[in-house]
Amino acid sequence: MKLKKISRKLDLAEIIYYFGGTIIFLGLLTLISQNWASFNFLLKITFTLVLGVILHSLGLILKKFSITKSISPAFFLISALIIPIGFYILADNYGFDTTRAGVQSLIMGVLLLIYFFLYKIVSEKIFLVFAIIFGTCFLLSFSKYALPETWQPSLSRFYEYVVLIIGFIYLLLAQLISKTKHSFISGYLYTFGALAILSSALLLGEGRAYKRLFWDWSYIVFIFGAVFLSAYTKRRSIFVLAVIFLTIYILKITSEYFVKSLGWPVALVLAGMLIIAVTFSCIFLKGKYLKS
Repeated sequence: MKLKKISRKLDLAEIIYYFGGTIIFLGLLTLISQNWASFNFLLKITFTLVLGVILHSLGLILKKFSITKSISPAFFLISALIIPIGFYILADNYGFDTTRAGVQSLIMGVLLLIYFFLYKIVSEKIFLVFAIIFGTCFLLSFSKYALPETWQPSLSRFYEYVVLIIGFIYLLLAQLISKTKHSFISGYLYTFGALAILSSALLLGEGRAYKRLFWDWSYIVFIFGAVFLSAYTKRRSIFVLAVIFLTIYILKITSEYFVKSLGWPVALVLAGMLIIAVTFSCIFLKGKYLKS
C-alpha cells in the first residue's frame, strides 16, 4: 500500500513538472513572437533549435542522478516543443516554403525518426509520445503531398479516410505498446484510435447516395467493434464513445431514412425509443463485461 501511495505522489509531481515545462515553453514562445521582427536568423535559431538541444542534453544529464531524475521529463518536454519551431525557421531561412505539404512532411519525418531513435536509446515515455505525435503529423502532411492536384478540391473527404487509417494505426500501436513498460500509453491510444475511427466513419456517411448508403449501414460494424474493443481492453472511455456515436448514428439514420416517410413526430418518437433501448443494452453489457 505504501508503494502505491508513493507512486501516485510521483505521478502527480511529474504532471506538475510537465505543467511547469509547458508554462516555460509558452513564455519562450511569447518572447520569440514579440521580438520576431527584431530577431535575426541567429537569434531565432538560438532561442529554438540550439536552446532545444541544450535543454534536451540537460534533461539527459539530470536523468542520470536519482535525485533529479524525476525533473528530466520537463526539460525533454520543453525541448520537444521548441525544436520543431527551430526546424521550420531553418527550412524557411534556406528558401524552403514551409507552407507546402512536402516540406512539412520532410520536417515531421525527420522529427519522427529523431524521437523514435531517442526512445529506443533512452526509453523515456515522453519520447514515445512525441514520436507518435510527429508520426501522426507526418501521415497527415505526406497524405496531402501525395494527393494528386485533381483531388485537391475533395481534400476534406480525403482526410476523413486518412484519419480512419490513423485510427487503426493507433489501435495497432496500442496493442504493441501494451507489452512494454510504458503500457499505460496504450490506453490513450486505444481511446484516441476509437475516436478517430468512429468520427471519420460517421463523416464518411455524407456525400453521394451510394457511398452514404454503404457507410451508413457498415457503421454499425464499427460500433460493435468499439463495444468489443472496450470489453477486450477494459476501457470505459471507449464504451462511452460507442454509446455517444451510436446515439448520433440513430439520430442521423432516422433523419435521413424515416423522416420523409413517417414525419418528424413519429421519427423522433422512434429515435427516442431506440436510444433508450440501446442505452439500456449498453448499461447491461457494461455491468456484465466491464466490471473493474
